[in-house]
Amino acid sequence: MLRSQELMEDFRGLLNVENNGRKLVTFVLFGLPELDQVLALDKPLHQRVAMRYELTALNSPGTEAYVNYRLRIAGGQKLIFKPETFSLICHYSKGIPRLINTICDNALLEAYLRKQDKIETALIHEVAEDLKLGRA
Repeated sequence: MLRSQELMEDFRGLLNVENNGRKLVTFVLFGLPELDQVLALDKPLHQRVAMRYELTALNSPGTEAYVNYRLRIAGGQKLIFKPETFSLICHYSKGIPRLINTICDNALLEAYLRKQDKIETALIHEVAEDLKLGRA
């Protein structure tokens, strides 16, 4: 949708709008790595990017911290995933948060349907296979 030089020129034009000597607009853009290529369609706009940050894949301890944080924020008060599940979740998701979320969401649903209060490695293997994420 954004792959248009004209649109990138319009973005740059909006960045030039001022009132009383102050800029009126600041853009914060989030996207996949291809976003940088889209911004490069307008070289002056590409040069105006003040900050770039690329998220990298999470490792196993990072995956564990991420999942436990999300559970805590959602109101969870006990550890649902057994510690050994996190290395599998990391493996199957390749550390990508979106896939970590998908695996965990499916595992939580399956555990609920089976009336299990803990998620074990066997369930992670099963969920990953159902999602066609490969084998450990």
